[in-house]
Amino acid sequence: MRKTSFSLPLVVLLTACASAPTLKEVEASKPSVFKTAVTATPGACGSMSPIPVDLALDGFYTDMKGGSYSIMDTKRFNAWKEAFKQLEAWNLKLNTLADDYLLRKDLESGKCAVAFLDDWARANALLGEIRKMPHEPRQSYYHQQWLFAAVSAQYFKVQDLATPDQDARIK
Repeated sequence: MRKTSFSLPLVVLLTACASAPTLKEVEASKPSVFKTAVTATPGACGSMSPIPVDLALDGFYTDMKGGSYSIMDTKRFNAWKEAFKQLEAWNLKLNTLADDYLLRKDLESGKCAVAFLDDWARANALLGEIRKMPHEPRQSYYHQQWLFAAVSAQYFKVQDLATPDQDARIK
C-alpha cells in the first residue's frame, strides 16, 4: 500500500483555492449599471471598416526558404502593407476607443468598442479560411494570432460594459 502525505503549504493552497470565488460569482458581482445599457448611440461611433472573415496575407522576405528572414522584397512589402492597412486601421480605432473608455472614462467610446467587437463576433471575423500564399504560407496565421492578442487586450479594457450574451459571443 502506498502512503500519501500532504505538506502544510499544499493543504493551505488547496483550501485557499476552494474558497476563491468562481468566475460566475465574480461576473455577478460586477456593477450592473453598465450591463443594462451597452448599446452604443447610433451615429456616435462613426464608421468602422468591416473586419475580414478570411485572411490571405503574403510574406515579404526574399530569403524565407533559407530561414534568415532578413532581405525584404520592396514590391512584396508594399503589397503586404496595402493588404494589412485595413486590419491596422481597425485595430488602431478599437485601441483608441478602449483607451478612451479606460483612461478618460468616456462611456460612449467603451460602448462603441463593445458594439464593434460584438458585431465582429457575430460575423465570425478572422475565423474563416486562412489561405496559403505562395511566398510564405504561414503569414496569415501570424496575423491572425497577432490580431487575436490585440483584440483580447482591448476587450479586457471594456469587458465590464458587455452584457453576458455579448461577453460569451466575443470570447
